[in-house]
Amino acid sequence: MPRTDNPDGNVNVTEVSNGIILDAATEPGTGIRKRIEVHLDRDRASLTLTHTLFNEGMLPVELAPWAITQFRLGGNHDPADAGW
Repeated sequence: MPRTDNPDGNVNVTEVSNGIILDAATEPGTGIRKRIEVHLDRDRASLTLTHTLFNEGMLPVELAPWAITQFRLGGNHDPADAGW
């Protein structure tokens, strides 16, 4: 599988103040671990997404991250939903 096409597998969901943190397992072929933090604004209909990549491999890796975040149509989602 090309290094650019690794799908996210199991994701650990952690609830934090005003949001959640989604942590994927480290990818076996690349040593890269992905994290997305979702924080809701308290005062307006807005949220902030922070994408972080961690290199947990033994060698340096040059990356050019590109994140496309998609939610279900309708704008509503329950993070407790197992279909996340």
